[in-house]
Amino acid sequence: MSTTSKLRHLEDPSTGTEADDHHFKTDAEILIEAVVAMSETRSVGEIGLVLCVAVGDLSAADGTSFIVKEGDHCLYIESLAPTPLFKGQSIPQQDCIAGWCMRMSQYVDIADIHVEERLPIHAYRSTFVKSLIVVPIGKTEPFAAISAYWAIPHSRPPEKVRILQLLADAAEVAIHDMVRGRESGERIARLKLQSSGLMRAARSPMVGRGEAPGMFRLITEQLIKVISANEASVWLLDASSQRLVCQDTCEHPDFKHSIHDFSPRCSEFPGYFGKLETGQHLIVEVPAQVFGTDSTAIRPLLSPQGTYSEMVVGLQMANALAGVICLSSNEARHWQDDEIQFLLALASQLQITLATEHLKNAEEQLAELNAQLDQLVRERTSKLEVVNAELDAFAKTLSHDLKALRQVCWMVSTVFGRLGVP
Repeated sequence: MSTTSKLRHLEDPSTGTEADDHHFKTDAEILIEAVVAMSETRSVGEIGLVLCVAVGDLSAADGTSFIVKEGDHCLYIESLAPTPLFKGQSIPQQDCIAGWCMRMSQYVDIADIHVEERLPIHAYRSTFVKSLIVVPIGKTEPFAAISAYWAIPHSRPPEKVRILQLLADAAEVAIHDMVRGRESGERIARLKLQSSGLMRAARSPMVGRGEAPGMFRLITEQLIKVISANEASVWLLDASSQRLVCQDTCEHPDFKHSIHDFSPRCSEFPGYFGKLETGQHLIVEVPAQVFGTDSTAIRPLLSPQGTYSEMVVGLQMANALAGVICLSSNEARHWQDDEIQFLLALASQLQITLATEHLKNAEEQLAELNAQLDQLVRERTSKLEVVNAELDAFAKTLSHDLKALRQVCWMVSTVFGRLGVP
């Protein structure tokens, strides 16, 4: 029967039939069925059960096991055999052939256990095992293994060993995918749990104003907790100098806050700030073996020396770069998509807040200018009233003086007329 059918039959013996149809399937078909079945599992134990069934189908073994490394021990997660083997047992690696297999990163094919020096023969005296093969899972650093057992001594053809190695490679991918999916789910849950405080901090009306440094401290400290970075910093562009000025930096693990005295001018690093000015994020990853030697590569700019990976998100205002949020790691790492999306969302919220604060500041400046203008108008009006009063007084005085002068002129004209003076 197929791998999926055997799994259903193991869970409920009343289902399926003992008519074994794997003789009509090729090894490739059995391998594909195992890969599909592993992709549908949700735990390492379920993957182990799939592997045990698949190993039995591929090798016609009398028993199979799935073993994982647990510190300096080998834990037998799953076993399928007519008599009990080692399921649930934790055996020191030095007393277990699977431990030797994982330490040496190579498979072990034993045709007869009685002539194999590496094998602790006493462990198999109470079992049916007379021949076995163990294949490690994990090409560089094995973390698990699959094994097959036979009740009679015999050797396996090389192609069967190769098929089991392919199954182990597929298991490595399936386990890593499951672990990454679980870590991603935990990371998303952590982001959702802690992002509310960050978003509230980014929406706070104090950001960008007098109490902004304290709020930036909150943002940087929460960022390295949420995304597990070594350092987080927030930078804003100084309009007069066109340089980025650090507002706050928080370091992990002691959460020490500081401010970088380095203030880069964006125009001096076009390769670095080019993408940020268009609203995109920038990831700078420097392999340890070339760090500090390749002068043509983009280097981490806003992080301390020794940084190998840096993620930067630009803050836009009026279609221009207004600042950046920077996360850095002192080791090469892969920034997850959910981490990037979270930082972009935080940057978007901070952009809105900074733009709102910019408008509020502009409104306050306009109101202050209007008040100054009103005061100037009042002062000038008062001065004009004084000048007008002085002009009125002068006009009245001049009118009185001219009236007296006209009387004098009239009297002079009268006297001259009587005297006959033309």
